[in-house]
Amino acid sequence: MATLQVSNTQVSTLDALWALFKSQPKAVRKAFVKRLKSEETSEELKEDVVKHIKAVRSGKEKTYSFDSLEDAKKWLDE
Repeated sequence: MATLQVSNTQVSTLDALWALFKSQPKAVRKAFVKRLKSEETSEELKEDVVKHIKAVRSGKEKTYSFDSLEDAKKWLDE
């Protein structure tokens, strides 16, 4: 168990969460970090998709569709 010394009597929410996080077993901390990263990645992906759709609709970008991943790779290599 981790011990956290606090120099004042007021503890911020972040400090409280950090103390709770640090007190967890390593497996729990790893699982938490993995989930947090996946959520951030999902949010970033959603934002990128929305930006792309807006750009396509406004005519700033073109969009392509392919029947297979192999077709897309061939197009990239051209």
